[in-house]
Formats: sequence, C-alpha cells, structure tokens
Amino acid sequence: MRARILAVTVSLVAAAVSGGEGPSAAGSPPSGEQARAAFERIKALAGTWEGRSTKGWQETLRYQVIAGGSAVLETSFEAHPGEEMATVFHMDGDRLVLTHYCVAKNQPRLVATSISDGGRSVLFTFQDGGNIPTRDRGHMDSAVFTFDGSDRVTSRWSWYESGKEKWFEDNGLRTVFYCKGALETVKKFGWPPDVIHCSGWMTGLIPLYLKTVYKKEPVFAHSKCVFTIGQNTFKEKLGPDFLKVANIHTNIKDKDLEPYKEVNNTALFRGGATYADAITFGAEKVDKKLVEEFGKTRGKKVLSFNAESDLSDYLQLYTDLSK
Repeated sequence: MRARILAVTVSLVAAAVSGGEGPSAAGSPPSGEQARAAFERIKALAGTWEGRSTKGWQETLRYQVIAGGSAVLETSFEAHPGEEMATVFHMDGDRLVLTHYCVAKNQPRLVATSISDGGRSVLFTFQDGGNIPTRDRGHMDSAVFTFDGSDRVTSRWSWYESGKEKWFEDNGLRTVFYCKGALETVKKFGWPPDVIHCSGWMTGLIPLYLKTVYKKEPVFAHSKCVFTIGQNTFKEKLGPDFLKVANIHTNIKDKDLEPYKEVNNTALFRGGATYADAITFGAEKVDKKLVEEFGKTRGKKVLSFNAESDLSDYLQLYTDLSK
C-alpha cells in the first residue's frame, strides 16, 4: 500500500496558513493590479497615527501623499528616542517598493513580494540599498503590513545581520498559529494522511494537538506522526504566557503541556518527540538531553542521524507506520 505522507516544516506550515485570497503564486511576484491596489491602501493612511510597540514604547507616525500622488512619505517620531526615521513607498512599474531611511544610517530598499488576504497583508523583502555593501551588514530586511480596517494597521519589521534574522518577540503565538493552521488546512480540504512528518521546532505542538484536540477528527483517525529532532537554533524563551497560549482547547490538560514547560528550543523538540509515534534525529549536533531521553524510547521507532542515508530508512519507517 502506498502511504500518504504529509510533511510539515516551518516553511510549509507558513504557506498553509496564509489564508484568504492567497498570495501571488509561489515564486511569482504580485500582479501589477495587486501592487497598485496595495499602494492605494497605503495612500489612504494619510494623516497622523499613534503607534504602539509590543515592547511597550509609543511613537507618532505621519503619512503624507507627495510628488503628485506618486509616493507616500511615512515619518516616524520617537521610535528611537530623539530620532526620526522615514520610509517612502512608491510604484516602480508594476512593483510596489519602499525605501527605509534608518537610524542605522543605511537605506534598505524592499519590494512587495507577496500580497495576500484580499490585499490586507503585504510582505516586503529586501532587494538592495544604500550603505549596505553586503546583506550581512545590519539592516531592516523585511516588513509585513497588515490592514485591519480603516483605523488600524500593523507593521512587523525584521532586522538581519551576520547571517541571522532577529528573534520575533511573538514567536510563541506564531508557533501556535502555524501548528493549528496546518492541521485546520488538512481538515478543511479533507486530506487523510497516513503519516504526518513534522520537522522544525515550530512544528513541535502538532503531535500534541493530534493526540488531544484533533484526536477524534475523522481525517486524522488513522494518521501516525513522525517528529524530527534537529539542532537547536535559538536560545531565547517563547515567553511567560506560551503555555497558556498553546492551550487552545479544553481537551488539553495542564499535565499535557509539561514537556514544554521550559518554553525554549529544546522544549519544543521534547514536546514534539513525546507525543509523536516515531522519532528521527535530523542533525549530528543535537542537545545531549534529548539524545538521552529519546535515543531509545520504548514502544517507538527511532531513527538515528545518518549523514549517508539514501532515505530508504525513512521510506521503510513510513511504510511500517502506515500498515
């Protein structure tokens, strides 16, 4: 029997929950019509706004339509005490672009590469910029603008430096949203997978949700879950309220969240492995605690890391689980 495999990685989960009308097709830029409609939304922001950061500070933003309606100037006051910054939005042919004049003394240029949810969400990604000789020089690398009606807009900017993107302070909430969103997508479209293979720390809640929240869902009735433990990639905590946010249903009890109590990278791997039906190790350098805990687990098939694997061991695992 051929097994139906659902592979859930961080990138796939993100794609699965984009929602709404959906972004431009993967790998292709937004259409000129989408870009121009998004620019009109930005022009409609004209006026003075009060901004509040999730970190607690406040700022004043002013949007002005300038240059005969061909550009929008956003001026930010007090995002950095005593400093002003500016961002200019405009069309470049069929592309919507922005240039951000940053307190870091550089000027990154970002292009709208995805427009989704009926134009409500616009993702800008780095293209080039002034005083940025290489991408590793610290700069604003991406921005997501979400329009929540006529009186509310949120923007999420990411900083990139030396090969790393700065940690998002709401990554805990994003993790819950992605895990639930992936499973809801499968449920909505009625794809009954024999095996669900989760890889990446952000998928760590999926095995728990399958064993609790979605336990009686017909589409998952015969599904088995594989979880891959990889190398830790962050040292930050997911926040003091992560366990509360992760508890999305009354079927989840406090004791069910015990493996996640450290709310860090290792905890996400531990939780995923605890509730999975099989475990694989996807990297040579894995937290030693996890190797000790899950290297040999009674009642579960475990695949050790093998850099020379031709993946036949994984195919055999999928076959065994789907019987």
